[in-house]
Amino acid sequence: MAQTTESRRDRLLAAARREFAEFGYSGARVARIAERATVNKQLLYYYFGSKAGLHAAVARTSSVPNNPPTLSTAPPERLRRAIEAVCTELLRDPALATSLTERQLTAEARAVVVQRVAAWLEAFATVVSDGQGQGYFRDDVDPASLARQVLVLCAGYHGLAPTLAIGADAPDRWPADVASLLLRALTW
Repeated sequence: MAQTTESRRDRLLAAARREFAEFGYSGARVARIAERATVNKQLLYYYFGSKAGLHAAVARTSSVPNNPPTLSTAPPERLRRAIEAVCTELLRDPALATSLTERQLTAEARAVVVQRVAAWLEAFATVVSDGQGQGYFRDDVDPASLARQVLVLCAGYHGLAPTLAIGADAPDRWPADVASLLLRALTW
């Protein structure tokens, strides 16, 4: 049975996503990606031009959840949902999580990551600011600073998981644990 162009391209993207998640951009190898995708290495160059082109394609195709909490929800619950959405997205897409700290990204991939991070930070800071205005959250907390700390906690699991002595259910608990910790610190 002949393989379709789309299935080979999709397999290359999936293999590259795993490779970049495991080794980062600089440690990823085109030969391993092609082997994982069970295609000839030249096919990778045909579809994406280079390792950099493949990495940019992976960055463009990372999933983006499209279910933000509604404004009618109380700020503590909105913050909990926003934290859980980002943590869950990073757990589902290790290549994106790895890209957050990768120093050798292509300009296009870096732009995608920077745009994603900016959207997360804005969402977190907006919820905190709204919560402060409504009396839910402490007034002595800088929303922008807290937003950066939230992102560090959401992404921290990926860098530390190999060295943390935690149970197998940690990935399932991580988003809720981060949200609970921050809400306890932020509320009166």
